[in-house]
Amino acid sequence: PSDVYTSQLLVGIGGERFKGGQVMKPVFGKVLPAGQAVLGGTVARLLDLASGDSLSVLGHDARVQACLVESGTVEDGTIYVPLEDAQAWPGLTGRINEIQALECHCGAEVEDPLGLLREELLPLLPGTIVLRRQDAADARRDQRQLAEGTLALLSPLFVLLAGALIAALGALNARDRREELGVYA
Repeated sequence: PSDVYTSQLLVGIGGERFKGGQVMKPVFGKVLPAGQAVLGGTVARLLDLASGDSLSVLGHDARVQACLVESGTVEDGTIYVPLEDAQAWPGLTGRINEIQALECHCGAEVEDPLGLLREELLPLLPGTIVLRRQDAADARRDQRQLAEGTLALLSPLFVLLAGALIAALGALNARDRREELGVYA
């Protein structure tokens, strides 16, 4: 159908940025090379496209890298392309209008992580919509806090266990060398 082209959401995916310029494994997956696209399930089905096929978006050609499985969400009607392509194709080079943040690495004491993210990012990129991928961010935050709590609880236990093991090995060593100690005394 011809209306498929006009009713789809074009999303530009940029490289992930980590605090302090750290190099880490990408959270969202690999970054798309220029001229590549990932299609939502409905878009791929309606246009009858598969991986390796060509697609014309806003008069520019892109090669389909992958097609997502239909999930009943907004992603089904989305075409993902590199951020540079999503900005250049409609003539909006250099403009970013939304940032999806996964995490702010805030502790449990921060009640509004999205507010903190907006406070930090809006002065740098005025007019930008800052979103937090709530479900993924909360899951990561809970997992990190659980790991930190478990580590705080188990670390002293491991230190005590290592100390007891060293003491036991020292006692066994001394008992095995009792005859040697008697000769030297």
